[in-house]
Order: sequence, then C-alpha cells, then structure tokens
Amino acid sequence: MCLASAGRSDLRPLYAALTDLGHEILLPETTPKGTPLVFRRWSPDCVMLAGRFGTMHPDGVTDRPDLILVPLLAFDRRGNRLGYGGGYYDRTLSQISCRSIGFAFAWQEVARVPLGAYDQPLDWIVTEKEALEREGGEGGAE
Repeated sequence: MCLASAGRSDLRPLYAALTDLGHEILLPETTPKGTPLVFRRWSPDCVMLAGRFGTMHPDGVTDRPDLILVPLLAFDRRGNRLGYGGGYYDRTLSQISCRSIGFAFAWQEVARVPLGAYDQPLDWIVTEKEALEREGGEGGAE
C-alpha cells in the first residue's frame, strides 16, 4: 500500500508505524495552482523541503498512491468535504483512481457540504469517534 497524506495534523507517528509494517508512505508536494499534487516517498529520516503555502515535502522520488488521506475543514455523511480552497485534492482525486480517507474531528461534521462542479467525494471519513463509509457508495456527491 502506498499511502499519501497532508494536512494540519501531525501524522508522522502514523507514518512511522506504517513504515515499520512495510508500507510505503508518500507525501504531497504542492504544485502550481491548477495542477494535481505530486507525491514523493517519505521515510522517518528523509530530508524535507519547503514547499508552497508553508508546506513541507520529502526530497524523494515521485510515485503514485493507492490510498490518499485528505485534510478537510468540514464534512457530511455522504462523503463530501469542504477543503482549504485550492482544489488540489479534488483535482488529484479526479485524476488518480484510488481510495480516499478524510481525517477530521467529529465536531467538523455538518448536515450538508455545499458542492462545486469539481468536488470529489471521499470513500471514508475517520474521526476520533467513528469511521464513516460514504453513504450510497459510489457517487456520493450530487
């Protein structure tokens, strides 16, 4: 499994544990506006480089994830999310066929996330209280 992620939470302990189990971890490099993210291999001792918008990414080779952890500001039970406004994850998910898991706190749940034309629903959302599979399976976004 190649796992890719980014966001406000410090997921390095999770990355290290998964690496110990033999999984490859990829972290995103924030690309120029209007382009999908690029994912680079991470290891606990890798060099991290400064990226756009105050982000950091590994100084590693690029690869394609088969699972992406997606940051969010708000979510609903249909798997829709409100992101940080750049469209990077929606653009990336529309071009990479892989599973997607949003990570959030339970208090970030709303009844309905407003949807844009290019918004991509997530397969799962995991909070400190539960793991929610997108209602209706495929096609959660309307």
